[in-house]
Amino acid sequence: MKFKEFLVEKGLSSEDFAKLEGSKQAELFNDHNEVKRVEIEEAISSKASKEDISSLKEEFRKGLVDQQKALNVVLKDMGIAIKASLPSEKKGEVSLKSLLSQKEVEFTGLKEKGAGQINLSVKASETMVTGNYSGGDYVQAQRLPLFNDLPLTPINNVLAYVSSRNASSPFIEWVDKRNRDGQADYTGEGLLKNQVDFDFVIESTKVQKITAFVKVSREMLNDVSYMRGAINDELRTVVLDKLATEVLSGAGGSTAIEGIITKATPYSAGAFALEVENPNTFDVMRTALTQISLAGYSANVIMLNPSDYALMLMTKGTDAVYVNGQFLFMGVPVIENAGLEAGKFLVYDRSAVELYNWENFNIEVGYDSDDLTKNLVTMVGELRACTVMSTNKALAIVYGDIASAKTAITKG
Repeated sequence: MKFKEFLVEKGLSSEDFAKLEGSKQAELFNDHNEVKRVEIEEAISSKASKEDISSLKEEFRKGLVDQQKALNVVLKDMGIAIKASLPSEKKGEVSLKSLLSQKEVEFTGLKEKGAGQINLSVKASETMVTGNYSGGDYVQAQRLPLFNDLPLTPINNVLAYVSSRNASSPFIEWVDKRNRDGQADYTGEGLLKNQVDFDFVIESTKVQKITAFVKVSREMLNDVSYMRGAINDELRTVVLDKLATEVLSGAGGSTAIEGIITKATPYSAGAFALEVENPNTFDVMRTALTQISLAGYSANVIMLNPSDYALMLMTKGTDAVYVNGQFLFMGVPVIENAGLEAGKFLVYDRSAVELYNWENFNIEVGYDSDDLTKNLVTMVGELRACTVMSTNKALAIVYGDIASAKTAITKG
């Protein structure tokens, strides 16, 4: 029975067959092959003639051709066409005609055995491209190490430009000498000598605590290799950033660190008032250095916002040549500090500012509230510190506004 006849017997046309799913088509092919096998077995059992066996053989071959054609209809829809027969085979390709020829011996053996099965396998050549598979199932993605951190906050580097010491107590006291009265002078024979008098004043401060904490699950700490280090770094960053902010501009008092700007002496033009032709930022810095020198101190830090520092370096003379392209001005280093407000300047003697550390930055890990029952861990970063700035040394720190200072010294 030919395959078309088999389909008709099943109540199907070739068009109906083409619309079936691949699994159903394969099932019909297998059923038809089984019918043909039974026919061959019956022919052999009845001792059919050689001509009858040859006829069955040819009919079986034609049935395979019909199956191949039907497969091609389906496979073309899938974008994979099988080349059933070519005049000349290319390397790596096998035509259906060649397969039938290769099975010639098996067909003969089938007749001699009286029963059996012949398997034909036709494999279509397909190029593997990315569209043939899902990358997530077959290719493991490369995970880059660590992570991309948050954008860096503007750097407040004031901690690098103050004297730092370790405290021996959370309470710190020092003595200022104040209110000098009288002076030395010549004294004649038998006359009263010159008396000098002054007061001692005790000043004090206490360390302040700066903290931050992170809650994290134990699973995350154990499963993500870099998580503990990332949290440690984050806690250190935020705590030290806060310390730097307070050292620069803290309000002071009983609950806050006193900042350099809070302690500073306001800028004063002094003898330069209304005396400078077309002043620039260099002129302002020079007059501030002089103000500190007249107070008996020697400035060794000039601090500007990065924008003001860049503008200062871009100052040109009448010859269009930069006035100064160095990081030093009058032998004093000029420091860029993004923590300083734009348009402001800070000039000081480092000896006037001291940072005392009672408890250096550290991290503790523990349980808070219901952490344990939720399998959470609390990681706390903290430090305790304070600044010590004598009232007498406030004159060693000058803070001001660049635009206002220029106006104050501009020749009128």
